[in-house]
Amino acid sequence: MVAATTSGRTAAMTWLEKRRDIERT
Repeated sequence: MVAATTSGRTAAMTWLEKRRDIERT
């Protein structure tokens, strides 16, 4: 997974937040 573009970076951030939410649940 390579996130070099801004869009990719935002997607990675959202993915990380989603993963955090899943870990919290």
